[in-house]
Amino acid sequence: MCSSERTKLAAHLEFGHTANGKCENETFRFFDVIYPKSDGEGKREIQIPGRFIGQMKSEMHTDFVRVQIRKKKSPRFRRKTGQAVIARRKREIKKNYKSGIMNVTVIGVAGGTGSGKSTLVKRLQEAFKEEEVVTLCHDYYYKAHPELTYEERTKLNYDHPQSFDTDMLVEHIRTLKNNVPIEHPVYSFVDHNRTAETVLVKPSKVIIVDGILIFENKELRDLMDIKVYVDTDADIRLARRILRDVCERGRTMQSVISQYTSTVKPMHEEFVEPSKKYADVIIPEGGFNSVAVSMLIRSIQSQINAK
Repeated sequence: MCSSERTKLAAHLEFGHTANGKCENETFRFFDVIYPKSDGEGKREIQIPGRFIGQMKSEMHTDFVRVQIRKKKSPRFRRKTGQAVIARRKREIKKNYKSGIMNVTVIGVAGGTGSGKSTLVKRLQEAFKEEEVVTLCHDYYYKAHPELTYEERTKLNYDHPQSFDTDMLVEHIRTLKNNVPIEHPVYSFVDHNRTAETVLVKPSKVIIVDGILIFENKELRDLMDIKVYVDTDADIRLARRILRDVCERGRTMQSVISQYTSTVKPMHEEFVEPSKKYADVIIPEGGFNSVAVSMLIRSIQSQINAK
């Protein structure tokens, strides 16, 4: 296909659950595309920015995005156009749900930073995938601070209960339990601020709430059917936090250690550790404790079946 012909084509997006796409670096390649005109082969490979496709997949809850080529339109994928498609799709999804109380099991997973909460959450997600699981991380709900500079935001205490918009999280859980979709915020740990994007979350039978301070707030705590606290030694938690923040969040080791000694450790001792008394189950090492995780899964399953 010549370049002059290609400039007259545009992509039409469809969402589904059977994929011919494969993600490679920053590009999503689709081979199951029929062009209006072909040289006899009938199929061509086209490339679309992986960030755009990734956002489509995460926010639309689909396994793939099929792209069909049409004539007489620009082929360029502008972010503005992509956001419009996502916004329209979110509205369509919300229309398919009717308000009404659902039988929902809410599982709270708390514990200090680097304790193994995320590993435990992954094990629970795998165990209850047939029950339609959604996960709401307290970290999504860090408050936005557009009035502050980057340097000022780096100095904030992110381990204090007041750093979270917990009221929004409480409202979102109640909304999901009423069978209504929500859009949770997206927080950037690189910029230390909330982004303009949101993620659509559909109602599910199992809601997992994950965070260091989720047991500190009584209103949030009362929404949970099962409360699990992950208990891990402080030196192990610090080592895990350094690896995570340096490798995944673009921090320097010096900044991680400085933050840990100035706010993380004091806040853990003041707020996180005392909240352990509200837990129904305390699991040493979290998701790495296979025996405890298996027992927890059986207990949760019995509660789900009883509803």
